[in-house]
Amino acid sequence: MTDSSTSSPRKARRIAKDWLEIAGKVYHYRRDLLPADELMELTEARAELKRVVKEKPNEVKPYEDAIDRLEPILKKTGGYYYPKDSKADWLETLLVMTIVALGIRQFYFQPMKIPTNSMYPTYHGMTTEVYDDPAEEPSGVWKWVRKLGRGTQHFELKAPASGEVVWVWPSQEDAIAGRSMFVIPSQKKPVWLSVGGQSVQANVPMEYDPRPLLEDLVQQGRARETIVNGHRAIATGKQVQAGDTMLSWDILTGDQLFVDRMSYHFVKPEVGDAVVFDTTNVPGMSDGERGKYYIKRLVGTEGDTIEIQPPVVLRNGKPIEGADAFAKNAAQEGEYEGYLRGDDPQFRGSPSRYPGDMFTVPEGNYFALGDNSDESLDSRFWGFVPERSMVGRAGFIYYPISPRWGLSE
Repeated sequence: MTDSSTSSPRKARRIAKDWLEIAGKVYHYRRDLLPADELMELTEARAELKRVVKEKPNEVKPYEDAIDRLEPILKKTGGYYYPKDSKADWLETLLVMTIVALGIRQFYFQPMKIPTNSMYPTYHGMTTEVYDDPAEEPSGVWKWVRKLGRGTQHFELKAPASGEVVWVWPSQEDAIAGRSMFVIPSQKKPVWLSVGGQSVQANVPMEYDPRPLLEDLVQQGRARETIVNGHRAIATGKQVQAGDTMLSWDILTGDQLFVDRMSYHFVKPEVGDAVVFDTTNVPGMSDGERGKYYIKRLVGTEGDTIEIQPPVVLRNGKPIEGADAFAKNAAQEGEYEGYLRGDDPQFRGSPSRYPGDMFTVPEGNYFALGDNSDESLDSRFWGFVPERSMVGRAGFIYYPISPRWGLSE
């Protein structure tokens, strides 16, 4: 007997519709599997409940009678669809949530984590805080606040012996297979120190820039190059005793944001947008970077004439406008250090290597620069970004909790 004896006719009708939905699934998905007699029972009981729902009686009993007839038939014929256990319900809910999430990611908002500091200080990649004094290290509640709110990871390396600290540069072969968020496969690399012929290491994210750690170790005027086990190394001049803390530092996670994938279906990217693009089809991209997603500032669209006169970018002969970062770089305001030419000789395809170089952005392409020109590999080096590579524009920084949280610049 269904638990509807105290229900109003309206509520009983709503419950009956739920039963019809279950019966419909069983009928449509299992009718080819059911014996003829069971299929007939299901068809007749389903038709009877449909009739009652359509007639809208002013009493509860007709609904109860029709449901009571249908329920034992569903138990016999329902298979996966009835009765459902909690595991089946959970799996179905998970599947629906996954499909919805994939749809949102594909067409509306895609999450992205910024690993490097090519757009610093507008957007932060992974940054470093070194602790020279143990008393400076966060502890207790504050340590967990930083971990949860700022995404910090703490590392510490102690001296395995007494002597001079030697910084060892790892090679590509030293990459280590690891896990991100305990699940997602990722690669890590070692921060590798040697003292008295004994080595210790901490495994950090592959995109992390460890140079601030080296700068903290090196003693002024005492650093020198050396070799450790065939690896290029730097003897820092810093002396330690066995058991001393050589390095203690936090890595703060890069900004995590939602990319607006929808807008560029209706409007073209504009100069000043912080754009996200797929590097797969960027002609000058190195094989190691191809296929990744980059975020840069859009500087030129098709037909624009671009020239870099440090610290300013000229667009069509005038200082570029369209984003605060352009003006701040031109004025070298705060941590914005100004735009540089792409004069690194290893990048032969750069359209802006030499003073006075001026170029026009080809049809169907864009020119993009990092806000942190000195630390950015961008269109100065690998050339133009094809229009078809555009994914979207930066929308909202949702993590970590910092002054940059909120709508993207």
